[in-house]
Amino acid sequence: MPPSPPFSDLLEQLRAKGLPLGVREHLAFAELWTRMDGATSAELRVAAGALLGRSREEVRLVVETFDALYGAAEQAAPPLPPPPPPRWRRALLLFRRSILARWLASLALVAIGVLGLWARDQLRPEIPALPPTPVSGWLPPWPALQSLAPEPFEALPPTPPAPPEPPRSTTWPAAAATLLVAGVGTLLLVQGPRVRAASRRHLERSWKRARAAMPGPTTFELAPQDAPVWFDRRDLEDAATLLARAFTAGGVSQRLNVARTLTTTIGRGGMPTFVFESSTATGSLLVLEDIAPEMTVWRSKVEALLTALRRQGVRVDRWVFDGTPARVARDPIGERVPLDHLVKHLNANGVLVIGAGSGLASEARPTGPDWREALAQWTRRSWLNPVVSPAAWRPALVDLPVNVWPLTGRGVLEAAADLAVDPEGRRRRRALAEGFDDRVLADDVERLKRLVAVAGHPSLDLIEVLRQRFIPDAPEDTVLAVLADAEHGSPGHVRLPAAEVNRLVAAERRENPQRERAVREYVVELLRRQAPPDGSVAHLRWRLADASQRAALSELGVARGETAAATLRELAAGPIWEEVQETASGLAGVVSPEAFGPRARGGELVGPTRTAGGALADVRSRGWVFPRLVELVIAAAAALAITGGLYRLGVFEGDVIPNVAAAYRATYSDANATSDVAGTLTVSRALDGMPGRVQLYRDGQAFRDPLDVPEGAPVEMPLAPADTGHYYQAQARLAAGNHALSDAVWVPPARRLVPVSVDALPWAELRVVDARTGQPAAGDTFTTPVVVNLPEGAYTLEFRHPDYGATTLPLTISPGETPPDVRVTMPGFDPAATARQLFRPAAAR
Repeated sequence: MPPSPPFSDLLEQLRAKGLPLGVREHLAFAELWTRMDGATSAELRVAAGALLGRSREEVRLVVETFDALYGAAEQAAPPLPPPPPPRWRRALLLFRRSILARWLASLALVAIGVLGLWARDQLRPEIPALPPTPVSGWLPPWPALQSLAPEPFEALPPTPPAPPEPPRSTTWPAAAATLLVAGVGTLLLVQGPRVRAASRRHLERSWKRARAAMPGPTTFELAPQDAPVWFDRRDLEDAATLLARAFTAGGVSQRLNVARTLTTTIGRGGMPTFVFESSTATGSLLVLEDIAPEMTVWRSKVEALLTALRRQGVRVDRWVFDGTPARVARDPIGERVPLDHLVKHLNANGVLVIGAGSGLASEARPTGPDWREALAQWTRRSWLNPVVSPAAWRPALVDLPVNVWPLTGRGVLEAAADLAVDPEGRRRRRALAEGFDDRVLADDVERLKRLVAVAGHPSLDLIEVLRQRFIPDAPEDTVLAVLADAEHGSPGHVRLPAAEVNRLVAAERRENPQRERAVREYVVELLRRQAPPDGSVAHLRWRLADASQRAALSELGVARGETAAATLRELAAGPIWEEVQETASGLAGVVSPEAFGPRARGGELVGPTRTAGGALADVRSRGWVFPRLVELVIAAAAALAITGGLYRLGVFEGDVIPNVAAAYRATYSDANATSDVAGTLTVSRALDGMPGRVQLYRDGQAFRDPLDVPEGAPVEMPLAPADTGHYYQAQARLAAGNHALSDAVWVPPARRLVPVSVDALPWAELRVVDARTGQPAAGDTFTTPVVVNLPEGAYTLEFRHPDYGATTLPLTISPGETPPDVRVTMPGFDPAATARQLFRPAAAR
């Protein structure tokens, strides 16, 4: 510890430097020296500055004098080097130096700044006003103090109001272009569905004309190489044998002519030759065939039956009818005659009706002779129904005066027995005969539909061949269920829905790929043998069917699919592009369906451009339709809304048009003591060419009526005392939208200044704040005690001491009143304790 310094030298030098020190300070410093026995020089220096200094300047003076007399404070020993940081701290240090940490720190600073701006006004701390602490005990008299503001001091003026915002020019060409683009774009968007529909119609019509101009057939029928086997040959031969006995003319019988047999044998050199006697039967079999649309499915089956009967020597007289045999004709387009006409004029010994009875249920009540009565006139009669299962027959067939049999081998034998054997000896049978019930199951329908889907769009004969070849256990009537689910059915073309085809093909490939492969190879072989003429639409469709089958086979690993895909792409650029697109939808594994058909380009729908022969086709759509009134209204409203919104957002704002500063000159002069007004505001022109009509603004708000300021002559406006304490500015609007301005003139309030004595114990820094504006009302800061001249109004006195904290005190100066002296005690200062320490007896020390 350094030796005890002679503190009297320090006090004498401080007194010589102008610091007011007396007996009280000597006693207090002596008490401090006694209490701080063992303290260092730095601690003594800080304590002396806190005890003897009343402001920052006095504290600095005490410290400098102490250092000059007793030397600088002892230097602290250098600290020991810190131990090495742990690993986690080194990792944290490396992370702080990384780029990621810098980015995170930048984002955190931005977030803190935004939150700070948001909470600047809401989270501003407010220091509560504390009442003055009463002074108790005795204090020595203060020395005489002079005011630090001897001259009258006026409150600082508030911040002048901001000038009017300078306008920006509007780029009208950009706004007009935006309006036009928005209108056209909205119109195209609204017209999009109609444009696409019109473009597609135009494309379809163009290719339809191109297909019509191509020579040759347009469709081809994929017929099986071998006709379907509808009947067993032995059943037909037996039926023909029965029918030939009664319906043959010029035939032979089974009776042998012995004399002619011997003569013929001898004449041939002994070679045996048998000669039979001629048949005595001379009648014919009348066949009535139903040609209603429902019978289209069985047309080839009926033709096969009649052809076999003729080949066996049965004389058949064929007539046709539509729905019911009430009226019949020789051919589908021949003249129709009543059925009873045939009974009278034809030499027919029996009648065979072939039909499903499609028109029996809807048959109208006959007005003339009933065809049922005419049918009953034939002793030999029978009916063949192409529907195999009697459970599916129409109920009206049961009530007919004839036996009804299914069109099968056994059914044909039963019908032949009805026609050839004595009908009086045969018992009448019902339509639902025993042994003919062959029902169709759902599994049969599913299997046959899969074959149809794999084969493409086969004909009815091909469907029957596929059934007999790949699923022979399925009944014949299964084709009826398939046709019921088809969206198009004809003898040469059966089409299932595209979604159903995709499902069926996927199921067949998943469950029975071997059968799918066999069906496709069979169809490809049929296509190879039945190519239509080249250059026709039928040939294009034939190539499409062949390419699709080969592409599917490539998926099964049988052949390569590059050639099939190339063929499909070539056909997609031709008249049958729609069919190619539909076919390719089920071949996604080989080709992409999006590669076919029309494509949008440049607002137009562009499709293929050439036919198969290379001729150009007009297939480019115009891509435009005339707009409707409602579309124009919608486009105009949308364009106005978009342009207006962009205008409000300032998108079309151009350069700033600056305001003309100092265009007018405004000055204020106080009035004399005898005047009734506070002062006069003078406005004059400072620049030539400025408008003469000027609006005067007070604190940013219009004040009174506009003024007419002539050129070269000022205009004076008297102000009352109530009009003082404000900023005044002259403004005039120019043609470009900007303003011509004068300088903002502060008119001080016409109020008297009142001296206010302010003191704080032991001392404090004083700041006077205007309670209305929150701005300093008298300079920056003062050191108490002080006398401040303030005008009338409400204020807040803010006291702050470096050791004893801060406090506030409200002050109101009313008109005509003199405020009392203000004396406060700082919150951490105790005058009584300080007095006891200074004046306690020496023995207690």
